[in-house]
Amino acid sequence: MEKNIAALKKESHIFGLSMSGDGAMIHKALMFNVLAHGVHCPSCVLEVMNCAGHLAKGGSKKASYLAEGVKIVMRKLDPDRAIIYINWWDGASNVQLAGKIIEKMFPRCTSLWGYEHLCSLIYKDNQLMPEVIVLTLWHYVLYNRFCSSSRQRIHAVFRKMSRLMNEDMYVGLDRHAGTRMAGVPIALLRDLRMWEVIELTYQDAELIALKDIPDAIRQCVTDPVVKDCVYRYLIARYPLICLLRYTDQQKPAMGCVHFFVCRTRSLLEENRETIDQAG
Repeated sequence: MEKNIAALKKESHIFGLSMSGDGAMIHKALMFNVLAHGVHCPSCVLEVMNCAGHLAKGGSKKASYLAEGVKIVMRKLDPDRAIIYINWWDGASNVQLAGKIIEKMFPRCTSLWGYEHLCSLIYKDNQLMPEVIVLTLWHYVLYNRFCSSSRQRIHAVFRKMSRLMNEDMYVGLDRHAGTRMAGVPIALLRDLRMWEVIELTYQDAELIALKDIPDAIRQCVTDPVVKDCVYRYLIARYPLICLLRYTDQQKPAMGCVHFFVCRTRSLLEENRETIDQAG
């Protein structure tokens, strides 16, 4: 820890430091992580506040409680209140209010929303759109049809076609994770990559003879409009996936983050009419 603190404080009088915090469940215990970020130490965990005891006594994770815990950590790192300039927080109302309280204690600090949390909230809201729900259900149909253990004949043909199209290496479909971290677009990206394999599987004579694949699903897969809908949805959101990945890494990437924010905005504008028509 001493080595990390020394790296954090190196040239901090020139470049300053930033802090971040987020609630987490660690081994089923309610925690609040407090991290610091500097030029020579991109990320360092300074404190993991255990909120379980406080909650067991009837307390709550309200803003004043979180602000008090973070303030103790910040005073140890910056007793003169001169080198910490930014606090990054998630979007929860109590955490944002805690940031405002800390701004009063540390006048040089500004509290901002973290990029990763903002991106995940965008995808959370995005997944509730009717058009995206339809695409999500479409992905479930494909995944359950090709990668389910209960459909062994279809899966066997799909595996054979996948190896044929991927240099003898099996590539399957992604199982959509039920989280807000861009799970739907990432799963649909794999669907789009494997579209030709899916078409080849549907064209297999034995499966057609056995009627293992309903005609309605086969028609959707072979319909270019359906593929174009998926493509148009993804092309407008792919930069946001890149943005989410850049915010979730150890190395600073502010230039890349700014680029993908601008690129997402421009692609949404360019594809607005097409996306509305596809929806």
